[in-house]
Amino acid sequence: MSALPAFSICIPCLNAGPYLRERFDCLLAQTHRDFEIVVLDSESTDGSWEIILDYAARDPRIRARREPRRGLYEDWNACVALARHDWIYVATADDTLAPDALAVFGAAIRDHPEARLIGSRLWQIDTAGRDHTPATPTHRRPLLGCRHRTEGWCSPWPEFLHAVLVSAPFNSVTQIVFHREAFARAGGFATRYGACGNGALQLRILLAEPAYYLPRRLGSWRRHPAQISVTRPVSEHGNLRATLAHIAKDALAEGLVPSSLPFEMVVGLACGTTQREPPPGLPPRAARLARRFHALGLFHRPRPRLAAFAILGLLARIFPHPRAADKPRSAAA
Repeated sequence: MSALPAFSICIPCLNAGPYLRERFDCLLAQTHRDFEIVVLDSESTDGSWEIILDYAARDPRIRARREPRRGLYEDWNACVALARHDWIYVATADDTLAPDALAVFGAAIRDHPEARLIGSRLWQIDTAGRDHTPATPTHRRPLLGCRHRTEGWCSPWPEFLHAVLVSAPFNSVTQIVFHREAFARAGGFATRYGACGNGALQLRILLAEPAYYLPRRLGSWRRHPAQISVTRPVSEHGNLRATLAHIAKDALAEGLVPSSLPFEMVVGLACGTTQREPPPGLPPRAARLARRFHALGLFHRPRPRLAAFAILGLLARIFPHPRAADKPRSAAA
């Protein structure tokens, strides 16, 4: 059996002192040992840099660098740029990772070498690290054939529908690993979507690249008052669903996904149910659809909106994503 791949673990850090030791400890406890840790500190003032240097002195796999702060996702991109390996895990400094996470991710990569993103479930923790995961996480409810409870290849259309209707494909970057080539093709962490740069990367990769889902809880997501989703606006577009619609519109306009009637219908519906006027740059056919959907009152009526998404979801299963035919699919998909 072939060896598991090496990973670059990227830790962008800014004043994460209260959680940084816990983050390092969970990474150094990984059962799969073939990895490097790249830390980019943005001139923290809470003692984080001293903690980083302490751990770097103990383990030669840790490389630490300090640079002036550019901005949230600019710093994340700069940290990823320092990675030496093809497979990348962005370790947000305040979250944690299951001890066998890299081994599980690595086995999925070995068994499915076509994949360019591997996703998993997560659990939520509080400031003290206690498990606060809801009994039924709303961000992963089954919808229109999305892969939320069973292992297998992600179907781009249903995943996109789930994203614009419910939430980003995955709640946190801490529950995914991705290939550096897919990261580059997706444009890295976008800076134009406010706090949604993480969700934008996920969605852009899912729309254009083969992605595989594991129903294991491998990464944690810490809820605390200083986290980005609390302190930073979602984006200039006002709310998460409107932002996701803009992300999809941009992917279509930039040619990341081929133009097609089903995808333009989905983008048009997403835009028509989240804003009164189609955003600039929306293809003419999608813009017309957005205005018609809005005229039907879908902007104010959740039940018709849900019915419209269900119909489009069925169409998406009948008429697959333009690139889905070139992607490996499991028999159950």
